[in-house]
Amino acid sequence: MSEEKDFKKAMALFSTGRREEAAVQLLGIYQRAGNVNFKLRVLDVLLSSLHPINDNQRLIELSEEGVALAEKLELTGPRSCFKAKKAEFLMQKVYFLQYEAKNLKLSPEWIGFSTEAEKDRHEMLSREKEALEQEVDVLLSQATQLAEKNPSKRELGFVLMSKGQVESSRYSQHKMEGFRSNLKAMWWLKLEFLRGGWIENFLFFDRNQRRKLKKSLDSFYTCFLRAAEIFENIDDPTAGYAYHNLANHLRIIYRFREVKKFLTKAKEIALKYKDESLARAAEKLEARIATKNKNIPDYLGLWSE
Repeated sequence: MSEEKDFKKAMALFSTGRREEAAVQLLGIYQRAGNVNFKLRVLDVLLSSLHPINDNQRLIELSEEGVALAEKLELTGPRSCFKAKKAEFLMQKVYFLQYEAKNLKLSPEWIGFSTEAEKDRHEMLSREKEALEQEVDVLLSQATQLAEKNPSKRELGFVLMSKGQVESSRYSQHKMEGFRSNLKAMWWLKLEFLRGGWIENFLFFDRNQRRKLKKSLDSFYTCFLRAAEIFENIDDPTAGYAYHNLANHLRIIYRFREVKKFLTKAKEIALKYKDESLARAAEKLEARIATKNKNIPDYLGLWSE
């Protein structure tokens, strides 16, 4: 079967890190494939190949197609995973909306918006953002319920990883909301010792904001660790990716001691299962940690120009 051969070639590209090339081939295979089970296999890899930001809308659409295909075949497990992936991609869209709304809203020292049109736009974006966040919560709840029905629990591990991604995005959003003053933000960007600890929390965020940040942090931390535990219990190397993803999200909030601990776990699993893709991802993350102070999260878009 030519499509199966093409799929293997695309998988070879994907496994060696050539994701953009793999995505082009996978999309073509997916569009011309007739067998529903085969389409689901291709779609599963395709969602990991496309760019999470540049291809965000396409990823949302493909996730919806995955849910529909899984429902057609009455496959509870894949259906839960595609619902969770859709929630993950929708959360990225929420971040885009929040970013645009922030650029419309003036700093607290000003009376209001520059124009009535900007005020109306901000209100519309806020309503759309709230609706999407509600949809994200519903999708994750449905995905979790479906996955928990599966005795293997493997799908639950993937759902938890998507939930971890969502909660990490929420953490970044809460941080963006907290930096209401650009002057404070510039101090944060310039002074390294202000980042990632109790000094940052108490200087820049009020009690309610600190509560939101802690809730999101605890949630994504728990989700990734629980996912890793599930995968390890069934002898699945995906546990290494759960540890790697947790390490990456902790890197963003400057918890480097924990980053090294979980990255070590990821590398051990990569070695155990001879997973070259995971090993490369771990090496890449180590390189980013080496330049940690040059990789500051752009919560405010101060470097967008």
